[in-house]
Amino acid sequence: MEGLDAWRVYLGLPDNGDRLPEGGQDELMRRGYEDAVLRLNVPIASVGAQEFPAPWPNFVIASACRKMDGWRWSAVRSARR
Repeated sequence: MEGLDAWRVYLGLPDNGDRLPEGGQDELMRRGYEDAVLRLNVPIASVGAQEFPAPWPNFVIASACRKMDGWRWSAVRSARR
């Protein structure tokens, strides 16, 4: 993908993937059957929105580095650790 003028960022959503609640998929299904909107979708979206400001500075730095000398996300990411 070298030279491709596009990129994507995938943030781990709450209650998905490595962040499954205690009880795993069974717990998510239970919440969905109980109330899919209020017990499943709203918490995932609202917690994800609350967490978004934390990674934002990394995007800004990565964008600045890309403008200066091309895309160097790995160097930016390791510098922020």
